[in-house]
Amino acid sequence: MEESKNSRKEGVKNWLKNPYNVAFLIIMLLSILFRAYYFDLTKEQPLWWDESEYMAGAKGFAGIVDFALPSLRSPGFSLLASAFYMIGMNEVMLRFLLAFVPSIIVLFLTYFCIREMYPDRRIALISLIILSLLWEHLFYSNRFHTENLSLIFQLLATFVLFKGYLKKKDIYFIKHRYSIAWIVLFSLIAVFFRPGNIIFIPAILLFMLILYSSSKYSGKKTATLAGSLIALFLIVYIYISSLPREGLLVYLSSEPISFNSIIVFKGFYESFVPLIPSLWYYAFIIGFLAALFTIISQKEKLKELKDNENHLELKSDIFNILLIVSVLAFFIFIMRVKAIEYRWFFPFLIAMLAITSKGITTFSTYAGSFINKKSINVLIIIIVGLGFYTQLVHVDSLIKSKVDSYSQVKDSGLWIKQNSNKEDSIVSASKPQHIYYSERKVYNFWELAGDTESNEAVFDQNLEKTRPRYLIISAFENIPAWGYDYSQTHAGMTPVKVYFADAEEKQAILVIYEIDYNNFGKVLNNSS
Repeated sequence: MEESKNSRKEGVKNWLKNPYNVAFLIIMLLSILFRAYYFDLTKEQPLWWDESEYMAGAKGFAGIVDFALPSLRSPGFSLLASAFYMIGMNEVMLRFLLAFVPSIIVLFLTYFCIREMYPDRRIALISLIILSLLWEHLFYSNRFHTENLSLIFQLLATFVLFKGYLKKKDIYFIKHRYSIAWIVLFSLIAVFFRPGNIIFIPAILLFMLILYSSSKYSGKKTATLAGSLIALFLIVYIYISSLPREGLLVYLSSEPISFNSIIVFKGFYESFVPLIPSLWYYAFIIGFLAALFTIISQKEKLKELKDNENHLELKSDIFNILLIVSVLAFFIFIMRVKAIEYRWFFPFLIAMLAITSKGITTFSTYAGSFINKKSINVLIIIIVGLGFYTQLVHVDSLIKSKVDSYSQVKDSGLWIKQNSNKEDSIVSASKPQHIYYSERKVYNFWELAGDTESNEAVFDQNLEKTRPRYLIISAFENIPAWGYDYSQTHAGMTPVKVYFADAEEKQAILVIYEIDYNNFGKVLNNSS
C-alpha cells in the first residue's frame, strides 16, 4: 500500500515537471475562476423560452407540474434534471450541476482531445485558452441548454476515435479493440441530449471511410464498406422522412440554399474593441489554409493513413475539416438558415478551436523565421492575449446586459404561485415560463384564440369554457392585436399586478388580470 502511494506521488511529481502540464493546470484554474464569477452573477437569472421548456419538462417528469415536453425536444436533459428535482434540489443547485459543471468538463475534454490530435502541445493549450472565454460558449454555460451535455459525449467519442481507435491505446476500462462500439455509444448519447447535434456523425463516418479506403483492404471490401455507409444514410433519411413534421423533419427546409452560415467564424471571433482587429478570425483562416496545404502537399500519404500509425497531424487536419464541412453543409443545404444562432454550430467547436490554434502557431513560426526564433512564443502570447481581451470585453457586457432579461415574466409566475391555489389556471403567451415558475396549469394564448386564426370570438368561448383565474398580457411574446386591448373591451377584467419596463413605473410591460366570470362577456361600450 505504501509503495503504491509513493509511486503515485512520484508520478505526480514527474507529471508536474512538464511545463505544458503546469500550464494546463494554471489555465484550467483561471478558466474555472472566470466561470465561477459569471455563475455567481447569473445563478438566479430568469429562464428564457427554450430553457423553461426543458425545465418545465423536468418538473413534468418529476410530477410537479402538468407539462408535456414538445416533440422537438429530446427528453435527455429534462429526464436528468427531473432526477435532481425528485431528491429536492433547487434551481441554483441544478444550474450548478447541469450548466456550470458540464461547461468545465467540456473545457477539460477539449484540451485532451486536441492533445491527442496534434503533437504540438501548444495547439491544445491555445485551444483551451480560446474556449475558456469564447463569448458564445461562456454565455450559454450558465443557462439550461443541452449543448454542453451533448458536447461532452461528442468529445468522448472523438477522444476514443483518436486515442483508442487510431493510436490503439486502452483508456482506463475502454479497451482499444472495442473503440468502435464506444464511439457509437457516445455518439448516440450526444444525440439523445440534443438531436440537432447528429450533424457531427457524418464527419466521423466519412473520416473512417477515408481511413479504410487507404488501407490494405481489397477494393471489394472497401466497396462493401462504402455501400454499407450509403445504405445507412438512406435508412436514416427514410426514417427521418417518416416522422411527423414536428419531429426531426422540421430541420428540412424548402427555402433557397443559403450560404449565410459561413459568417459564423467571424461572428465567433469578432472584435468589439476599437483598434484591435479580429485576430482569432484571421488565425482561423490561416489555420484552415494551412490544414488544406498539409492535406494537398501530403496526398501520397493518404494511401497509407489507416495502416500507418504516423501522419497524426494529417489525420487530424482531415478530421477537423470534415467536421466543419459536415456542420456547414447541414445549415447551408438542408436547414438553409438565413439568421443563425452561434450555439447551433457547437458541434464543430473542437475543429474550429484546433484550426485557429494551428493558425496562430503557423503564423508565429513563419513570422519568427524573419525575426528570431525566441520571438515566436512572445508573438503567440500577444495574439492570444489580444484575442482574449476582445472576448472578455464582449462576453462581460453581454452577460451583464442579459442577466435580468425576462425578470418580469419570472416575477409574475412566482407571484401567481404565491397568490393562487393549485387548481387555478392561467392564460399566457409565455406558457413554458409561467408553467415553470407558477407550477399551475397554463393555457397558451394562441391556442385559445384558435392558433393561426387569431379569432377573438373563439378566444371568448374558450375562456369561458376553461375558466382560468388569471389572464396575462405582456410585451414579451406576440399576441393578436386585439389581445392588448382585451381588458378595455371586456368586463370582469381586474388588473391585480402590474410590472414595468422602467424604474419610474411609467411603461407597463406585463399585467396580470383576474377574471370575474359573473361579469365576463359584457362588452363595454367605448363609443360614447
